[in-house]
Amino acid sequence: MRVQVRPINVHGVALSTKERTEGAAVHGDLRVSDVREDAFGRVLLTAQVVDLLSTPEIVQLVLHDVVLLSVYGKKLRLRGFEMAGAVQYAQAWDVEIE
Repeated sequence: MRVQVRPINVHGVALSTKERTEGAAVHGDLRVSDVREDAFGRVLLTAQVVDLLSTPEIVQLVLHDVVLLSVYGKKLRLRGFEMAGAVQYAQAWDVEIE
């Protein structure tokens, strides 16, 4: 589904509401599926935002161990963790369906 995503944290530190809303949203196709992650030795529910305009498709954002926190109209909030190198950071996304 076509969405725009605004991450709530940067390297585990929460952004203010003003910083989140004024920052550029990531637009793409939201895909949520079980993915076998060998680095973790298990299957994780993973959300990806994919840029459909590029060939081959480019994954713009990835959220591992994703949990749906809320749904309100065309807005979702997802929580999980993201990887930056070898470091795991807590992350949440504000997702708006286009």
